[in-house]
Amino acid sequence: MVNVNCLEGIRCPDCGNEKAFYIQSTAVMHVTDDGAECRSDIEWDDASHTQCVECERSGKLANFKSKPPASVDGRCEICDRPLAKSIEEGCVPGNCSYRPAPFTDECRRIETRRQLIADRHGGAHG
Repeated sequence: MVNVNCLEGIRCPDCGNEKAFYIQSTAVMHVTDDGAECRSDIEWDDASHTQCVECERSGKLANFKSKPPASVDGRCEICDRPLAKSIEEGCVPGNCSYRPAPFTDECRRIETRRQLIADRHGGAHG
């Protein structure tokens, strides 16, 4: 999925989600005892607190800006570590060799990312 509107260039760095996020924003509201109505554009910037709805990763919006594909920036699309020259030395395009300790948050993030990438590419992950 390529976003071309509000979420253009936004992607979770952990799980790859591009569909929806919680983003802290500002707006001018008309508020009465009965409720509130938005009376302005809703705004956020790179410093706005952001949370992924899929894996709950949170941080500044700047940390959710998409990075170029691994083939362009030389980093693994799953674990974001530098690519190696061979599989024996580490990650190569299409094959992430990083294996975090089992049952850790890092392990869950990496496995979620592997599955999302596999789903996006329509195949098994490894």
